[in-house]
Amino acid sequence: MEVGATLDWTEEMNERGWKIDTIRKNSETYPDCIAEMDGEKIGVEVTELVDENAIKRHPGNPRYEGPVQFMRKFPQPPPPEWPFEKFERHLQERVRHKDVRVKDGSLSKQFLLVVTDEPWLDEATLAEHLKTIKLQRPRHFDGVFVMTSYVPDPAGRGGGHYPIFEVPFLN
Repeated sequence: MEVGATLDWTEEMNERGWKIDTIRKNSETYPDCIAEMDGEKIGVEVTELVDENAIKRHPGNPRYEGPVQFMRKFPQPPPPEWPFEKFERHLQERVRHKDVRVKDGSLSKQFLLVVTDEPWLDEATLAEHLKTIKLQRPRHFDGVFVMTSYVPDPAGRGGGHYPIFEVPFLN
């Protein structure tokens, strides 16, 4: 999962003008992936943002498999489950949890990629939440990014994308 998510993130970031390549699973336990960016070695740690409590409350529900499966199961979606305060709390916890490990000295940069397939954290909701949020700058990450499920091209031409947002930090 980590390498696949990093590859998707890399493709989107390269579309934005970054130059990341040579992605591979790290032979060490941390960070998850190693890559090269502008000729320098970087690390990418990948984590998921999920509502574990909601999963535990509904153990019989099938695992979420993307928006199409979700809309088949819930043609009229239930009320949003990710208000801003909940999102902010969960995101801060994920960053804090992953920031306890020290950055490898051989890396020029290290990034945290937070992936989510939560049905209520779609592109519009994430954009709105991340306009407001400001996290404490992590000690060991040069940037934190949130990436959600693949969004197909509405015209059906195959030009979909993974919405990615950089998390802003307090100065």
